[in-house]
Amino acid sequence: MTLDEMIEVMQAFKEGGLIECRRNPHSSETVWEFVKTPIWNFFQFDYRVKPKPKDYWLNVYEMKKNGLLSFGDLCPNRKEALINRAQQCSTVRAIKLLHLREVLDDNDEGGES
Repeated sequence: MTLDEMIEVMQAFKEGGLIECRRNPHSSETVWEFVKTPIWNFFQFDYRVKPKPKDYWLNVYEMKKNGLLSFGDLCPNRKEALINRAQQCSTVRAIKLLHLREVLDDNDEGGES
């Protein structure tokens, strides 16, 4: 970890963030685990702020020509999904807007490291 990354994770902990740690990647132990009170041993452990799941929005359409279902692009927010929906109205009929939430595995690398 860089000095800036160390400061960032410690600052997040100070502000109430949830912290996870694992043995350094050189070790065979690579599972991230919640740590209530970190000891901040950066020689033996890596630390990160526990990642938060991402939310996405997805339009479901019915094709006007043949009635088949189609899906739009994943959008990071509802507003963008509604804009995309408005742009597609000439060839499809919007029938549903789905709100999706990412499921994070305990060992997910998707968050900050």
